[in-house]
Amino acid sequence: MKVLAKIVAFHARAFNWCPDVDIAQLCEMAWSRGYYLRTKIRAAIEHLDQLLQYGDTGVITAGDLEQETRGRFTVLGQRAAPPYVG
Repeated sequence: MKVLAKIVAFHARAFNWCPDVDIAQLCEMAWSRGYYLRTKIRAAIEHLDQLLQYGDTGVITAGDLEQETRGRFTVLGQRAAPPYVG
C-alpha cells in the first residue's frame, strides 16, 4: 500500500493535480489485476490516468494493459524501447 501511495503522490506531482482516490480501494483494484507486479502497478497508473482525463474510471483488465503495450511499444514485430518521458 505504501508503494501505491507513493505512485499516487508522484502522479499528482507529475500532472499538477490532486487525485481524489482511496489508497485502500486502489490497492484492492490493482492487486486483483494480472499476475505480475508491473501489471498491478500499471493498472493503478491507468486508473489515475483515467481519473485525470475523464474524471471517472472504466473497468481495467490485465488483457487491456497487455494489448495497449503491444500496440504502443512493438515495431515490426520487435519490442521497441518505450518513449522517453522527461
